[in-house]
Amino acid sequence: MFGKTPSRIDLLNQSAPIFFRIVQDSLWENVLLHITCLTAPPISGKNSSGRKNLSIQCLSILVDEEIKEIISKQINNAIEKSNFCRDWRNRHIAHRDLKLAIGEQAEPLKPASRAKVSLALESIAKVLNTISEYYMKSAIGFDSINGPGGAEDLLYVLDEGIKADIER
Repeated sequence: MFGKTPSRIDLLNQSAPIFFRIVQDSLWENVLLHITCLTAPPISGKNSSGRKNLSIQCLSILVDEEIKEIISKQINNAIEKSNFCRDWRNRHIAHRDLKLAIGEQAEPLKPASRAKVSLALESIAKVLNTISEYYMKSAIGFDSINGPGGAEDLLYVLDEGIKADIER
């Protein structure tokens, strides 16, 4: 919905700018949080008795020796590609860095963009697809969500509604 074309943003801003800004910010932060969850350490906490996490880091100990090294490298790549998400989570979303919040001299948040999110998600998908291809002899399409009732359908309704309002 967001970031495809300027005309889409214009349409959203014509119809309900405050609402769609809230949706955009919420979706953005939600994606960053979920990337950090998917790439989290196997155990949270200061010692080995912490909470166990379900993340891609757990996978390297579960796979066959034949792909263990490849998976470990891919996991490290995914962690590296998602580091900016952890910075946003730690200092902006889950916790508010005081200096950052009040505009004092603070280390800026690590740069974040749709392109960086795409690279992080692609690196996570690569881990999962390497495992899927090894065991199931098939890949999984993580980047395609289509169907009725999606964002594009909403955009058409908004466009028609604005046109009808202008005609009235």
